[in-house]
Amino acid sequence: MKPNLSLILFLTLSVGITDLSTPTIANTHTLVAQELGEMTPSREVQKYDRVIKLNPNDAEAYFNRGVTKYKLGDKQGAIGDFDRAIQLNPNFANAYALRGVTKYKLGDKQGAIADHNRAIQLNPNFANVYVLRGLIKDQLSDKQGAISDYNRAIQINPNYADAYYNRGNAKVQLGDKQGAISDFDQVIQINPNFALAYGGRGIVKAQLGDNQSAISDYNRAIQINPNLAEDYANRGDAKAQLGDKQGAISDLTKAAELFRQQGNPDLYKRAIDLLKKINNN
Repeated sequence: MKPNLSLILFLTLSVGITDLSTPTIANTHTLVAQELGEMTPSREVQKYDRVIKLNPNDAEAYFNRGVTKYKLGDKQGAIGDFDRAIQLNPNFANAYALRGVTKYKLGDKQGAIADHNRAIQLNPNFANVYVLRGLIKDQLSDKQGAISDYNRAIQINPNYADAYYNRGNAKVQLGDKQGAISDFDQVIQINPNFALAYGGRGIVKAQLGDNQSAISDYNRAIQINPNLAEDYANRGDAKAQLGDKQGAISDLTKAAELFRQQGNPDLYKRAIDLLKKINNN
């Protein structure tokens, strides 16, 4: 069970919007936006190009252009803009945070952690960045460090569902199954439509031998998001454990189809192999 990597994009977008608190800068941005008309991502870049030409020391403009470039897939261009924003404003916590996200996406996990460290130093209550740093620590096998970051994020924001979810995942990997269930319960209490939390809780219940209850959780996860291939596969496995051969075959067939459509050949092969094993029994 992997941490919620979709959080990266969500957090990137959620922390990528800053208030234009300097009146002169805000007026410049507004005037250029009015001149260019309806905003699309490419027009957003053009807008910030114009703003930067009018005011080359506008750190906010470099930052926001970097966010837009990131959305367009130009990650190297985004890093260049975040670099310039930080050069102009060395205390720009959001720029460090977003540069860290971009470095992570480019595979530079240690560079991402260094940027997140600096963002947290500048803003000790930056809950999103604790979660981002926790995700990377988790992938670097520092489970305790990840849990420490999730703990801090939850301390700052007790209703931070993603922090509970990722902490639950880390606890599973450390063998703390009851602690993981408690975290997944908390996620579902905060957000009853958090499909991944039902799937995660189902996995732990299955590991504890409660396949029937696990199936109930997989049912709910699939009801919320019918494209969760892993939950079809896990539900198929739970059904096989309970002797429901036809149900298992149906779920694993659906899982294999989704894995293929989603471009996941390794899990597709695992689903097919499990199907063959069930059919041969």
